[in-house]
Order: sequence, then structure tokens, then C-alpha cells
Amino acid sequence: LYDGRMVLETFELHTVVETPNGNRVETDGASLLIDVEEKETRVVAIEGKLKFSNSLGSVTLEAGESSTARKACWRRSPKPRTN
Repeated sequence: LYDGRMVLETFELHTVVETPNGNRVETDGASLLIDVEEKETRVVAIEGKLKFSNSLGSVTLEAGESSTARKACWRRSPKPRTN
């Protein structure tokens, strides 16, 4: 995903989404929102479990959690989604 927002729902299929910020989202089945801006990527796990990573490490998100990462910066720890 280069720029913008995407809602993705996968079922038992390994799916990988990479962004130009160097972030990567991987899942084997989940519903999620990915929001990519020029210097930041935000991921919200709606259902299921996913891995959000970049060159500095990774976090696992479960349903209701979100995380944000800036280009080449450590991402924020998972936190409950707020509207």
C-alpha cells in the first residue's frame, strides 16, 4: 500500500502488506485497517491476530488493538482501539 487507507479481510491465507515507510503487516487470517501517510503507518486489528514490523522489530496485534510506526522509528506498543 503506497498511500491512503485500506480495510483488509483475509481467511486462512498468509497475507503480507508492505508500505513505502518500510513497515510490514503479516497475517494468516484477520480483519484490519491500514492507514499509510507520508511518514507514518497506523494499523488497527479489527478481528484476528497480525504482526506489524519494520527493521527495528515487531509487535503482535490482536482484535481491538492498534499500533503506529514512523519511517525508521520504533512503533508504539499495541494499545486498545479508541474511536
